[in-house]
This record gives sequence, structure tokens and C-alpha cells, in this order.
Amino acid sequence: MVVPVCRGVGDLDSIFTFNAVGTRLWTLLAENRTEAELAEFVAQHFAVSAETAERDVQLFLRELQEAGLLQVA
Repeated sequence: MVVPVCRGVGDLDSIFTFNAVGTRLWTLLAENRTEAELAEFVAQHFAVSAETAERDVQLFLRELQEAGLLQVA
């Protein structure tokens, strides 16, 4: 579960929960992994094609950015 502190107290719409894939990606992001490395991990560990993994990782990262949980350097 991730609760952005930039939102108002009690703003339950700002609480994020991740499934197993999202949880692992969040951990890998803390290790400064690249988008390509994240997609490769997903493809290898979750039985999806490389194309699906790339698309899903891009969507995940975009959602994190829109929520203010991730900044691109």
C-alpha cells in the first residue's frame, strides 16, 4: 500500500494498493531500475510476452507519474 503524503488527510482516493507485479516493480524502482529492466523482469517472471510486459510497465509508470508517486529524471 502506498499513501502519498501530498494529498489531503483522509483522501482515500489517494491510497494505492499493488498486486504482486506492481509490488515487485515498486521494489525494483527503489533500486533505480530502468523501464527496460522492469519490462524484462515482468516478461521473465510473469509469463507474458515482451510486448505485453513493455506496454504494462509503461502504463504502470504513467499511472505512478500521474499520481505524483514517480518523477522522471
